[in-house]
Amino acid sequence: AILAQDPSIPDSPQHPFSLSLQAMGVLAKVLSLAGMLAAAEAACTTEITTVESFYAMKRDFDLIFDVRALNEYTGDGDAACNAAKADKCNMGHDPSMWMLTNANRTDMAVVYKVGDAYAVDTKIIEALKNCYGSLAGTLKVAVSCHSGARSEILQEALVAAGFACGNMYNVMPGADGMYKANASGLVKGNTQKGPWSCTAAPVTPKTTPKEAAAAARDVPLRTASSGLLFTVFAAQFLLA
Repeated sequence: AILAQDPSIPDSPQHPFSLSLQAMGVLAKVLSLAGMLAAAEAACTTEITTVESFYAMKRDFDLIFDVRALNEYTGDGDAACNAAKADKCNMGHDPSMWMLTNANRTDMAVVYKVGDAYAVDTKIIEALKNCYGSLAGTLKVAVSCHSGARSEILQEALVAAGFACGNMYNVMPGADGMYKANASGLVKGNTQKGPWSCTAAPVTPKTTPKEAAAAARDVPLRTASSGLLFTVFAAQFLLA
């Protein structure tokens, strides 16, 4: 570090806690980069990007969750809902999807807006962890909503609760993509699969031991690669 000497004392030794503006600038850059790295590592980006890929992979999942509100999931045709976004409450859901429900809200949504940001119902995360916690490293799960935003919130909450990022898939096209691709493939009402509960949805994992090992390695690998990128960018940034 570059230390500033006290100009009032001739030939005085540099004070160990006196940093020059240049050194403070370098420190600020390092802290900024560290924050960016931490944010990048926190996000899980395991995604299904096309409807075709979802249908091809569907049978491989132990569980598929839908995090939309009740009127979206059931496709009840609510006029106000459809006025806000065309056909939003006409779509229904894929028949293999469980609806996660929040009994404390009239719309039953487990992911919902609070101000300008999404929040997730902590009780549903706790319930899922209590139900499947012993399988957290191997359970293969797909999460869907209208078009990928709310499902990403739940995906990240599950990963934070201990489920393996490599096995938590966000279905990016969501119900909107499925409806536009093949509306007849979706169902209405809430009897297929209907509201999730631990009793209703016991799981025998389909994930192979090899896949489980790969998922367990996922976070360390992302951390290592992120660390390498951080080192490279830090060097370039600090020399700029």
